[in-house]
Amino acid sequence: MLGNSIPNITDFSATIKCLATGPLTVSIGQVFEIEVELTNISKQKWFSVGSKAVNICYHWLDSAGNMLVFDGKRTPLPCDVEPGKTVRLWASVIAPAQPGEARLQITLVQEHVGWFDERGSLPAEIEVLVSPC
Repeated sequence: MLGNSIPNITDFSATIKCLATGPLTVSIGQVFEIEVELTNISKQKWFSVGSKAVNICYHWLDSAGNMLVFDGKRTPLPCDVEPGKTVRLWASVIAPAQPGEARLQITLVQEHVGWFDERGSLPAEIEVLVSPC
């Protein structure tokens, strides 16, 4: 099932866990990976390919909770995830351009449909220190 034949998710229920412990230290603009565990607790399959694939994504917030980056780099799921199944993988992340204390929120998005954290699923969060070099 590819492209437009993939149904829109209506139940965005997921458990998203960051397996790293913070705080992490990274440099401005650094590309790094963080291990995450995702569990599909909905009754709908998450498709890993196509125009409406489900991908790992993230938001960056500063220490005051202001949004630094809303729409981060995507990491595709390694396979379709059936209801009740759990996958573990490394998500690729790009550090923000602003140095200082930040909070990385890891979430999921069904492309062209919606963000899981805006539809009731809590993102995983980790504190990160972004150094200037």
